[in-house]
Amino acid sequence: MRIINTTGTLGDSYIYCCKFSTVKENIKLLHSTSHPEWHSIIREIFLLIPNISEIKFCWSKDRICDKKYPFLMHFTKRCPGDPEDIEMNFFPNFQFNSNYHFDFPYIVLQPKSGREEQKKEIPIKVIENIIKTSKYKVILIGTSKKFEGLKNCINLINKTTLFDTFSIIQNSKYFIGFFGLMSMVALSNKINCNFIYQREDELENRVYGTPWERYCKNIIIKEDYRKQISTSYKIRAKLASILNKFLEEQIMFHIRRVRDQLTP
Repeated sequence: MRIINTTGTLGDSYIYCCKFSTVKENIKLLHSTSHPEWHSIIREIFLLIPNISEIKFCWSKDRICDKKYPFLMHFTKRCPGDPEDIEMNFFPNFQFNSNYHFDFPYIVLQPKSGREEQKKEIPIKVIENIIKTSKYKVILIGTSKKFEGLKNCINLINKTTLFDTFSIIQNSKYFIGFFGLMSMVALSNKINCNFIYQREDELENRVYGTPWERYCKNIIIKEDYRKQISTSYKIRAKLASILNKFLEEQIMFHIRRVRDQLTP
């Protein structure tokens, strides 16, 4: 059995699953995180790898629970000290059990991401505008009660399991939301993404210069986004216009492709 130190929260755990997807040995993880409230979800994400036989949670400022064992970084790119035989699998063939299956093209929109205090959410007016102008059905995912009342879409807020959500994203046309666990699931399934990110180093360590970058079609830094949504409605409308322009371009592309496939 291999014993490996890992660290981080939800998106980090999914990256580890991508890395462990080709490891044949049984694995015991010593996982360091400062967020005990997420232990159960992290454990559920690691269930994607059947040969992870044990997970021990701890918290260490240097992120290493036991220095006798190797430490694997939570970036997609190789870092000094990473075990040489473990590499990132950017497009693993994960199969997600799900209670939801849709036989029509759709967009997945995640209105909110992260911890409550992070305020990572898309304004309701922007979401309503996307729903109104999209020619594909919009499916909402997530756990924030604030968005449960949105209509004229398939609203699955607080209605899905974790793997339900993964499966819905895996079979979508594209994803809109914040950079994190759900956007990584989309990227790893070659789904075009339109997302807002918080820090440049997040993309430097996980996206730029990797096969995932190809599927990042429109990205906005959170600070610019926050300034836009905290000023006037005119600027919020401009942001909505940017998102909708991207949606329209993607929608028309897929419509043309489907039409061409059906034309004898």
